[in-house]
Amino acid sequence: MIALNQFLSRVSKGVILSTTELYPLIDVLPTAEKFRLLQYLVKTVGQDMGFFPLDSSTTYSVWTPLHTPDETVAKLAKMLAEDKAEYGVQ
Repeated sequence: MIALNQFLSRVSKGVILSTTELYPLIDVLPTAEKFRLLQYLVKTVGQDMGFFPLDSSTTYSVWTPLHTPDETVAKLAKMLAEDKAEYGVQ
């Protein structure tokens, strides 16, 4: 908690932390928070590189080699059933 307080104090003063200073702070985060951080980093790096002018309130099409959503669902369900059978999962 002391490290977090120091971090917040430095950030509020506009001080930039190095990655070596950030790693210990990230290590103590719960998994869900680490995932949110990962999402944030992917989004911001993508935006910096011009990849993500995506809007979270917009629906985007996703390409699939199958022709219809029903075919896609059926194929994924079959693959899941095969994996469950292979690993003995009920």
